[in-house]
Amino acid sequence: MNILSKIYAEIGLAALVVVLSCGSLQAQPENDDMANALEIEDLLHWCSPLAGLSNKGATEDGARIGCMTNDGPNYNVWFKFRASTDNVQVVVSTGDVFGTMKFANVALIDEYGTQLACDEYNDEYGDVGLTYTNLNLGNWYFIQVDHANTSSYPGTFTLCVTDELGYDYQDGAKELMNLSNWCSRDAEFSTWKGSPDGGTGTCLKTGPNFNKWFKFYARSEEIEVNVITGGEKGSCQFPVVMLWDANFNEVACGKWKSESADECSLTGTGLKEKNWYYISVDHILNDKYPGSFTLCLDKGGTVETVGIKEKISIRGRLLYNLFEPVNSKITLLGENDEVLTKTETDNTGKFRFDDLRPEVDYTVVVEDYSPGQDVSIVQTNYKGRIIKKAQRQEKNIFRFHMLPPDCYGLGLLSCEDPGLLPDAGTVGLLGIVTDKDDPLGGKENVNIGLYKDAETLLEETQTDQSGSFKFNNLPYDAGYMIRVDNISDDLYVEMLMVNDEGNSIMATTMENLDENGFFNFQALPYMQVYLSKLKIDDLADLTLVDLTIGTPIKLNNVYFLLGKYDLLPSSSAELDKLVGLLNDNEDVKIEVAGHTDNSGTMKFNILLSANRAKAVMDYLIAKGISPSRLTYKGYGSKKPISRNHSEAERKKDRRVEFTIAE
Repeated sequence: MNILSKIYAEIGLAALVVVLSCGSLQAQPENDDMANALEIEDLLHWCSPLAGLSNKGATEDGARIGCMTNDGPNYNVWFKFRASTDNVQVVVSTGDVFGTMKFANVALIDEYGTQLACDEYNDEYGDVGLTYTNLNLGNWYFIQVDHANTSSYPGTFTLCVTDELGYDYQDGAKELMNLSNWCSRDAEFSTWKGSPDGGTGTCLKTGPNFNKWFKFYARSEEIEVNVITGGEKGSCQFPVVMLWDANFNEVACGKWKSESADECSLTGTGLKEKNWYYISVDHILNDKYPGSFTLCLDKGGTVETVGIKEKISIRGRLLYNLFEPVNSKITLLGENDEVLTKTETDNTGKFRFDDLRPEVDYTVVVEDYSPGQDVSIVQTNYKGRIIKKAQRQEKNIFRFHMLPPDCYGLGLLSCEDPGLLPDAGTVGLLGIVTDKDDPLGGKENVNIGLYKDAETLLEETQTDQSGSFKFNNLPYDAGYMIRVDNISDDLYVEMLMVNDEGNSIMATTMENLDENGFFNFQALPYMQVYLSKLKIDDLADLTLVDLTIGTPIKLNNVYFLLGKYDLLPSSSAELDKLVGLLNDNEDVKIEVAGHTDNSGTMKFNILLSANRAKAVMDYLIAKGISPSRLTYKGYGSKKPISRNHSEAERKKDRRVEFTIAE
């Protein structure tokens, strides 16, 4: 079974049949040249219809695909997309139900015509694919599909594109939930088309070669990992398995057993509980050895070891525009994607499944999902505490993940993006109060008191309709205490303290409620702190001594038309100073970063900020700065330096910065 067969088998043909807005996919070759490339708008696990694309009648256009062994281009067709993440994976499949094209090739090309990656056929039919992980947000990229120059080779094919890394990369490692007495489905995973990512490991003389990645959250000091192939278990030969810590230092490794090329195992000891670990599966470098395998885990602790002693519940809520309930059918799947039960959202957009086994890796399918919806799905234990949150995996499919270990087990508030930015030199407190039995429904009009100590009340407020509250712009004090009126075991409470850079620094939950009814804040584990921004009035006064790698420097007088990315002439004076600085320091490389306020959609802001950063980079290139010294990126509204509550504050966030890359 090839890659596309697995995709269609697991999530269903209906979920993948997407009609492009450009017109009928059968009307080929509309995309016969780069200028008329068909646009792919949604890159989250997008696939064309089976054999829905064709290069019949196509003519040559553009440059030859670099890894083609024959001359070209020959019968190439084109697709394009605009990058909204750093990553893209492209797979072209032919043969059987996937298409009639023979000896396919595929390439990724940037908007300047530079080829970034390519792959060529291994056989007459099958998969060709590529992965690229250094896209610039907001830029256009092109996919070229071609084959050898023989008139009998053109035909139909199936194309799949996604901007979410698969498990052949460390960053896309598949999370494993069950760590004891567990095995995957027979031949569920495969090293076919695996990317050589990460370290070699002591069990391989050379590599990495075709490795695939998994990760788990340690629940005990030991883990036993087995990789099994042969027969129904898989086709991979001479497998090797490696265990890594969160910094990708090798913990243990195991290679195929001398008496058999079909199995390898390792036992990792001395693991630190509540830390992330990674597993990579690889084999000797030989094109004949990639294939499928079965993965088994044992001795890693059960869910009971982290406090889940009874059955769990799944709670969900679907809203549109934050407050409008969404009516949808909901399906709950087991770890083999079998249907367990179904339900529908109620008139408030909520649904729930109760009395569930805690060791099962559940999946939720929201049948009427659309990108504009706000979907929150959590698992709660017998105490009502949130233990896992679901994230959208693809289309309308949501899978559960453990809560971030560095965020004090918070399930409703986000340490990474708390949504509060106090004034300089102050801190802010925010929190949420819900019913334990309904963690996604806020409790309104609850009185909240802020105390300096048990006797000194500083401020009071009430929760809003979502159960949220905040105290902002407070003098820094790690000893703040919060009191919630009528607190009881029927409530669920989370709180964060945020510094003046928007970083979460302390947290508290129901577990920190003392005998007098006060919530006491606890310091969070290490949280990433942004480097302080230099305050430079004039770039002409800036020297290399003033610069620190990674520290952003604002360009004070760079101007664009509202909502546009064309540089205004008045920007030249400031940019020429930057040109002078770069000419004086010829070894320095920089990244130009674009930022917007929070007006408009996230997608628009990302694209606008990226295009503005690119306009600055293009100006520097036109002034003689080598392109090899420059990169750019658009961050949209992700890195605010103000609260965005007024036009004056929003103006501060509309900016262009540069950082020293090396």
